[in-house]
Amino acid sequence: MKKSILALVITASITGCGSSEDVSNVEPSVSLESTSSNTTSSNTTKVSGYVGNGSIQGATVTVYKIINNTKIPFEKNEINTSSVATDENGFYSIEISNYTGPIKVEVSSNENTIATCEATLGCGHFTFSQDMKYSEINTDFNLSSIAYVSDGSTEVQSNVSVISHITAELLKDTHINEQSINITSANIASLFSLENTYTKVKPLKTHQLSSVNNQENIEGLKYSIFNSGIANALYQDEEDFSSVSTRLTSAIEDLKSAQGKLLAIQDEDESFEFSVNNTYGGAVTAAQFIANTLPEEQRQVVDQLAVEIENTQQSKIATISDNDSRVEPTPTLLTPGENLDKAKAMVNDIRVFANLFDISGNSTSSIISQGKELEPVLKDTTKLLKSELESFTLLNETISIISEINREINQGLTTDNVFNIKDYTALPEMMGTVTLNKSSRTFIANISSEQSVIQITAGIQTHAGNKAEKISLNGLLSTPSFELKVKQASYANIEFLTDSEQRSSDELSGGDLALNIELKSKGQDNNLNFSGKFEFDFVTNSTLSSEDRELVIIPNSMLLLGDFSDDNANSIFALLTVMIQNAEEQLDVGSYQDLLNSLKIATGISVSSSFNEYETSVYLFMDDTNGKNQLLNLSLTYSEPDTNSARKLSVVHDSENKTTLLTNPEKVRIEIFDKSITVNGEAQLGKVTLDSEELAIIIKRDNLTMIRYKDGSLETL
Repeated sequence: MKKSILALVITASITGCGSSEDVSNVEPSVSLESTSSNTTSSNTTKVSGYVGNGSIQGATVTVYKIINNTKIPFEKNEINTSSVATDENGFYSIEISNYTGPIKVEVSSNENTIATCEATLGCGHFTFSQDMKYSEINTDFNLSSIAYVSDGSTEVQSNVSVISHITAELLKDTHINEQSINITSANIASLFSLENTYTKVKPLKTHQLSSVNNQENIEGLKYSIFNSGIANALYQDEEDFSSVSTRLTSAIEDLKSAQGKLLAIQDEDESFEFSVNNTYGGAVTAAQFIANTLPEEQRQVVDQLAVEIENTQQSKIATISDNDSRVEPTPTLLTPGENLDKAKAMVNDIRVFANLFDISGNSTSSIISQGKELEPVLKDTTKLLKSELESFTLLNETISIISEINREINQGLTTDNVFNIKDYTALPEMMGTVTLNKSSRTFIANISSEQSVIQITAGIQTHAGNKAEKISLNGLLSTPSFELKVKQASYANIEFLTDSEQRSSDELSGGDLALNIELKSKGQDNNLNFSGKFEFDFVTNSTLSSEDRELVIIPNSMLLLGDFSDDNANSIFALLTVMIQNAEEQLDVGSYQDLLNSLKIATGISVSSSFNEYETSVYLFMDDTNGKNQLLNLSLTYSEPDTNSARKLSVVHDSENKTTLLTNPEKVRIEIFDKSITVNGEAQLGKVTLDSEELAIIIKRDNLTMIRYKDGSLETL
């Protein structure tokens, strides 16, 4: 059986992993000492950070000390200024003296405050990247963050955003000290799949990404995209700015009442709540929008983040049983101590991953059969989906035609029972009929297009004030390459444009499929099979039109969650996300075949498993631009037994420098050379660094792979 990509990446240089030697224990990076009152020391500390994505200038920033959970102004001799205004980059800086303990940073608007709209869906009647002067829109905003000033520290970074404000509000229900700040901040960071250091990263103005190298600041980019995504959630369908403040307050109260657990899908309550769907979904929308503003050479990292966020969103939702369920925080476990301690903990992580994913080939872990076939399944599925995009689009076209026929019937424009597909489509090869069963009000479609055949039964429900329809489905899609059975509990959501009076028009604006399917490929030496959940989002193109119908559906993203298998009995349960990187760009393409040929695909796949009480997951990202189908990133996560925390590892191969780079959230870097190098007669396989400090060398000695730390200690890997 083919080794996993993890084995290919790591085993080539580190063999025999998984030894049982003693290693340092890893504990949460929090202080066990509760300190909430101030102490004195001869020290000046600079408190600085960015507000939002660095797009709010002229806002008032005030820093308070917190004593016994109460904010108290600093005395004049303890602070260089009572307040400052953010500069053109949303940056602030204040100096405080002789203080150790928690502080609160508050940001408020004034008559000079100007913010750039970072919600890609728009901020009320302001569009993305448009400046908003708060004195003109007659609204105030208040955001905050809480940080800890350690004894002797000269600098504290504390970014202020909706995310930090959530943390600050949840801290009100705790005894505020260094430990509670670290724990609460890590919990909130994990809800939005950010690193614990999000309060210290440099955010990026999402409307100016083309002027920066976002690959050098991926954490800052992800933080900024989530800020934009949360803004999308807050501003969605809202024109009144005061309502946005009310929404934020309502969402925070919901999180507080749920002890920091995030709702999976927003419920039908009148009160607004943050959910996995509206925050992660908003972030995916933001990332896709932003990617389309970037030149080709800069958009890859944003495309990858869009796939990763979408994948994480669906993974979180897949773990719950119903819409009212909530997602618990799983903060990243950090390592206390010096750089050398962090390096040894990272090496231990590799041992754990090696055992769980059977790098040495000796384990019988249930995840072996999953992990080892990730890469070929990813390639095979991506190839199948790309080659059959036209067939999936044909299915969407059929559903949209059924929707249009239903609307004609409801408007009294027809009393027919049988409808010719040619009257409703711009696709030249599509033919067949749709038949209405009036007694059950269901539609039966028998469609063909070249070598594809569709047989679908559909029932329609109208909702959202006639602006949307939900269509229940079951049936069959067959092509020379695969057969797809659509089973019960499958449906399509169709959305319509609205006119200036907010009444529903007849033109579709987009929608999605959520299908329960069985998919089997055909005609291959080793056929791919899938059983589970299939989702397909789409946008519309009005230029590929005939006089009778001004709509062609363009695939935007696809998701498969379930069992992947092949004829060789290889099987995994996985989540596969496929995103069309440039769907929106294709709205002006004149030829349908040109459209399909020009689409670019980015793919991410996740596998999760439980073994010996370890919760583990693997995530791979691949890019299919120009047909290269290149693996770009691999990340792994495991949670230790009896903990609600995670350890993470990211693996990227640098073909230019001929090294494989393994990193973790603490910035420990393990470089593994494609070929060993000889230094003073010693074969070196790699090195371990942190903050440019070389902490260890990986060597080959007596056919053993060993690691020699800078303190002289030597371990066998």
